[in-house]
Amino acid sequence: MRRGLAVLGTAAWVLAGSCGNVDPNRPDHVVVEHSESVDIPGGPSLGILAPDGLNPANAGGGLTRALSSTLSNQGVSKGDVKNVSLTQLHLAVTAPLRNGAPIQDLRFLDRLTMTMSAEGLPDVVVAESLPAAGGDGGTQSPTFGPGVFAVDIPPVPGLDLKDYVTQDAMTVKVEVTANGRPALSCTVQFTVKLDAQLNPVGAAANRLPFLP
Repeated sequence: MRRGLAVLGTAAWVLAGSCGNVDPNRPDHVVVEHSESVDIPGGPSLGILAPDGLNPANAGGGLTRALSSTLSNQGVSKGDVKNVSLTQLHLAVTAPLRNGAPIQDLRFLDRLTMTMSAEGLPDVVVAESLPAAGGDGGTQSPTFGPGVFAVDIPPVPGLDLKDYVTQDAMTVKVEVTANGRPALSCTVQFTVKLDAQLNPVGAAANRLPFLP
């Protein structure tokens, strides 16, 4: 599904059995994957182009957008789940292509942070781009830059998201800072993967055989 930039905050969560992949060797273990594509308009930034014909990094003024979505519980109860973790937040430019390869990279991004919140629970950062290198005055994360067409945003290690997923509703926010616009209008696909480990009750409720 392809939508406009405002969908960025929704490229996150579907925790329903029909979207999960069951490992035949671990039927109590479900991997949930969801992808969304975002169209980003492009054009010359300040009339300056890099030698490769694309806008240089840090050509713009730095625009930050915080995009949020509140998502309802998909029938998952706390008694069904051992733990839930975010295992991947992947960004990839999928268009435009030349000879089957993307030609606009992610140099127009400076940083990205994904947070979750729910009633009675603190906001928690679940994934974020690497911090900008110090000393050179730059603002761009080394996660992005010229020649980077696809990248994984590192999940924060050690987080158990069970309490957030099993609330009546959960808010997902993605905050993105761009240093300018891409030289070329492009499509960026966001892919989120979750690892849900079920206990015997949850496995039975999902009609999965449980291996002790």
